[in-house]
Formats: sequence, structure tokens, C-alpha cells
Amino acid sequence: MPSQFGTENQLVCELEALRRRVAELEATESEHERIETALKASEEKLRFQAQLLDSVRESIIATDLDGHVVYWGKGAEGLYGYAAEDVMDELITFIVEPPQEEEEIERMRQVRETGSWRGQYVQRRKDGTSFWSDTTISLVADEKGRPCGMVGIDRDITEQKGAEQALRKAHEDLEHRVVERTKQLVDANSSLEKEIVDRQQAEKALRANEERFRLIAENVTDVVWTVEIAHMAEVIAGASSNLSAIDPDELLNQWQFTFISPSIQQIIGYSAEEAMSLHPKDLLSPASFSILQDAFAEELMIEATGNGDPLRKRTLELEHITKDGNRRWCEIAAKFVRDEDNQIAGVEGITRDITPRKTLEKQLSESIVEQQKKIGQQLHDELGQQLLGLGLMAKGLQRALETRQLPEARTAGDLVAAMGHAQDCVRAVLKGIRPVEVDSGGLMAALADLAAGTEQLSGVPCKFECARTIPVEDNHTATQLYHIAQEAVRNAVRHGEATQITLGLAYADSHLRLWIRDNGKGIAGDPEQLTGMGLRIMRHRAGVVHAGLTIESAEDRGTLVVCTLPLEQLR
Repeated sequence: MPSQFGTENQLVCELEALRRRVAELEATESEHERIETALKASEEKLRFQAQLLDSVRESIIATDLDGHVVYWGKGAEGLYGYAAEDVMDELITFIVEPPQEEEEIERMRQVRETGSWRGQYVQRRKDGTSFWSDTTISLVADEKGRPCGMVGIDRDITEQKGAEQALRKAHEDLEHRVVERTKQLVDANSSLEKEIVDRQQAEKALRANEERFRLIAENVTDVVWTVEIAHMAEVIAGASSNLSAIDPDELLNQWQFTFISPSIQQIIGYSAEEAMSLHPKDLLSPASFSILQDAFAEELMIEATGNGDPLRKRTLELEHITKDGNRRWCEIAAKFVRDEDNQIAGVEGITRDITPRKTLEKQLSESIVEQQKKIGQQLHDELGQQLLGLGLMAKGLQRALETRQLPEARTAGDLVAAMGHAQDCVRAVLKGIRPVEVDSGGLMAALADLAAGTEQLSGVPCKFECARTIPVEDNHTATQLYHIAQEAVRNAVRHGEATQITLGLAYADSHLRLWIRDNGKGIAGDPEQLTGMGLRIMRHRAGVVHAGLTIESAEDRGTLVVCTLPLEQLR
């Protein structure tokens, strides 16, 4: 029995030891998985940070604590001429001449001791040429605060050094001449004055340049931004034979900001970091986001049909929603970003606050309309009534003269006709000043009158199509839409040589759609690039009411002008 008991105890101890070993192995495996997950996340973070560094124009170089290159940015490639793969793991002393290598090593020693170094010295490029560099080197620490490397930023200041050296040389030459030619001071006075003036001008030019660069750096308010859209190039390339395969809304949903300059906070209240986490749908009013959708879809179609131009850019005026809920108008100038294979990689653009300008435009437009109303009212109430009274008096005079059978009756009849013509002229002026009546159906009636009047005056068949009642409550908006249609019809008659014109008004996809189509000779070239007075006026009127305006035309195939206005703007 003791022998058997001892065997059982020994077996229990061995099983317990085995259980502890299994637990240790499981813990080790879990720790390995955690470390592997952390490494993957760290790699993703490093890859993103490297992409950001590559977008910076300055030369950025990172080394380990011994000075061996571990990162060589795009700016460094451009400045030194070395490709990144050529210098990785190399000792950084190759950026200076051999006699200065010890000085470079001393700089790194100072960084390791003090944490940073700043100065200017001569460096060399791959092709052997040298340049002056303004250099900042900083010590980099890991998550635990332990030094793990160094990062340097280099900026070419050769031109600035050249100016400084020229100034020093001029100063030294001046002093030398003063010493050498004291006895010839009178004879050399004119030459000396010229050199002094030259030196002062050089110093003044240098100070002016420095001040100009400082002001630009401190006061630029435009926002620079870049966007990445996943798989965009593949989608466009795959749709070259099937345009319907492109889904602009799906691509727009993948819109991801990769950079926004800090000045964005001055415009919409969001910091750059906050704005980068948002989508355009969060930053724009619904009406402006709809305009962005349409413009983005148009640009995608241009690219898919093979007509893309690397220099082409699109400018839009969009209403932004600020962090505190207010609204500001901004002008957006954007274009596609392309990679080394000329494939679209994303979008880059500049945003400028134009709220004050839009406010003034609206106030000016409303002021003009108000003045027109006052003038029209005065014409109707004063001149119109006077002409009516004079016409009645002239008619009475004509009848009296006819009763007496006097020859002056004929002249009186001419006077009556002239007064009637004057009244017609006043009515025409009133129609031009206030073409749309103030009621909600005024735009429909005005467009119908425009079509009828065009056909009567020009002889060109012109009709107005509207399948349902479309009220436009805002008379200012209705008036601008009427004038756009009026200008398009005038162009079709005068320049397009059209034989048929159609005006239309309808609802389409939460928008009010006004169109003017003719069968004239069309427009040669890209209608969107034309800058004629009539087209500029139409675009201006559309902008005043925040409407979109497109012009489609081809030579000998007529012209279609379409003005779209989000229904939100009509409320």
C-alpha cells in the first residue's frame, strides 16, 4: 500500500506540473498573437506616416542612433539626387565632403547628448555639386521615452547664402578701398557712393524678400487639402468600354481626406484633425453636396471616355456647414491627382472663403430688384396714368374736330395713335423690369409669354412645356431663372439660326429643372470654356440663386442649356 500511494502522489505531481506547463504555453501563444497584432498595427501606422512624409517638399532623413539611414524622403531624393534604395543603411556622412565627415559625426554626438542641433553648413549632392543647407536634427524617442534614432530636415539656402556673401564681399571691398585710397578720397567719392547705394539696394531687396516670405507664411488663409479614393483608377480603367459600370456615388462614398491645412479652422471651426475624419456630406449643405455629386460624376465620365487632361481643374462655389451650425460659402478649385503612370490616385484642391463676396452679391442683386420695382411702380402710377389721361384727351379732341369736319382731325388721330404707341412702350419697359409676377405661378406665366413673344417677333416657332403646376414662391429666384431663359432664347435666335426653340420647366430628382433647347448651328468647341458676355451673364445669374448651369452643344446639332436648382433653395 505505501508503494502504491507513493506512485499515485508522484502521478498527481506530474499531472499538476504538466497542467502548469500547458498554461504557460497557452499564455506564451496569446502573448505572441498580441505582439503580432501590435506589429501589424504599427506597420500600418508607419506606412501612413511615411506617405505623409513623402508628400512634404522639404528634405526629411531619419537615421538610427549610429547615423545609418533608415528613411529617405521624396524631398531628400530631389535635393541630393540619391534614390532611397541607394542609401538605406548607409552612414549619413556621405552627404558631406570626406574632410567634413568628422564634423557630421560630432553633430550626431551633440544630438544624442542634447536632443537637437540646428545650423547651416555645406553639403554635397550625388553629382558632386555642393549647396548650403539650413539643417535641424532632432532626437527621436520610442514609446517608453528611450532614444531610438534621429531625424533631420534640410533646406537648400544656397541663394540666400550667395546674397549674404555678396553683401559681405561688397562690404569688405568697400573697407579695403577706404584704407587703400584715403588720399584719393575726393576722386573715388562718386564710385564709393555708387557702391554704397548698391549695397543698400541689395540689403533692401533681401529684407523685402524675407518680409514677403514671412507675410505669406503667416497670413495665407486658403485651405489646401488632398483626398484618396480607393480603387478609383481601376474602376475608371475598367469602365472605358462600359460607362454604365461607373458608380460615382459609390466612389464618392470612399472619399477620404489625407491632408487638410490648419487654416480650415478659421473658416468652418473644425480643426484639421476633426475635418479629416469627416465626409463632404458632413461639411456641405444638401444642395451643395448635390452640386458636388454632379460635378464629380461629370469629371469621371470625361476621364472614362479618354478625354482627361492632367491640367484640367474644376471650380465650384459650395455652401459649407460650420462646426457651430452656421453656413459659409467657399470657392473650391480641385483637380485629379495622378501617379507616375498617369492614373488617377485621388483629388487635391484649394478652398477659399467667399462668404463676404456672396453676401455682397446677394445684397446687390436684391437692391437692383428693389430699385427696379420702385421704378416700375413709378412708371405705372405716374407716367402710365398721365399717358392714359393724355390719350383720352387726344381722343376727345379728335372727335370734336371730326364733328366740325376740320382738317386738323387727322392730326389729332395721329396724336391718339402716338399716345397708344407710347403706352405700349411703357408696358414693354415694365415687362422688362418686372417680367415675373410676384405670385408663385408667375414664372410659368412669364416663360409662356416669353415663348409666345419670341415666336411673334422673330417668326421662329417657340413653345413652352410644363406638365404640371410648378410654384416658385421667391420672386427674386423666379426673375433670375426667367432672365437665364430669355438670354438662352436670344442667343438661339440671334446666333444659333434656330428654326425651333423649346422651353421647359419640370421637377427632376429633388431639383427644379429649367431647360432651353434649339436646333440651330450649335457651338464649336467646349461650351463650358466659352466666355462670351451672354454666357457669363447666365452663369452669374445662376450663381446668384445657387443654381447649376450646364451647356451642351455640338456644331450643327443645336444647343441645350440646363439650369438646375435644388428644391431646398425654393423653400
